[in-house]
Amino acid sequence: SWRNSGALDWALRESHLRGQPIRAVHVIEDKMPFGPESTAPSVERAAKRLVADVADYLADHDEAIGHSTDILTGRPAAKLGTAAANAGASMLVVGRMGSGRLARLLIGSTAEAITHLAELPVVVVPDAWNPHHPGAPVVVGVDESEEDNAALAFAATAAVQREAPLRLVRVWDLPGMYSWDAASVTDLYDGWFDQSDKRLQAIADKWRVKYPQLDIHAETRRGTRSPA
Repeated sequence: SWRNSGALDWALRESHLRGQPIRAVHVIEDKMPFGPESTAPSVERAAKRLVADVADYLADHDEAIGHSTDILTGRPAAKLGTAAANAGASMLVVGRMGSGRLARLLIGSTAEAITHLAELPVVVVPDAWNPHHPGAPVVVGVDESEEDNAALAFAATAAVQREAPLRLVRVWDLPGMYSWDAASVTDLYDGWFDQSDKRLQAIADKWRVKYPQLDIHAETRRGTRSPA
């Protein structure tokens, strides 16, 4: 249920910060298997009720901005990505269901697919999201890839809007070719780690020049990316 997802509430808060309207889109899967209690007309009626409820919710929270809703049919990930791009949206917000291994299966069907297909920033909001306290930092992962600049620009803008600090995090571990025999490069490990951290600090310095009003902190951690 969209009411149990934090995505719409997150989008509303972001809409208030940016002064931009929300376009809430529901996609009916075009290859959905129908059964005795689930026919195409019944699915369409349910979709219309859902979208009407969302429209009422948006109007109750901020009618002045002029939010809108829509129903599309097709592959959800592709349709949402295309709809956002055609509308010139600044971002695409989707929900994430569940937790743990089940969440990876669920997110893989739509949200994760969107992150690979969309050509604009994608925000994946976990279930039952609650606002953090004011001033909580905006955290962005840095891996020195070509996508870093876009991610850093998005994060810096979010930090400015929230008057929050910006935290750059890079996770470093031994290159895969050495992981099977880490003992043989023990003497080099700290040196490689320090070099990685110096590169991160150099990136942070560039963004401090671009955004002098921001409190920017950069940290390199050891280990694997997800837990860190």
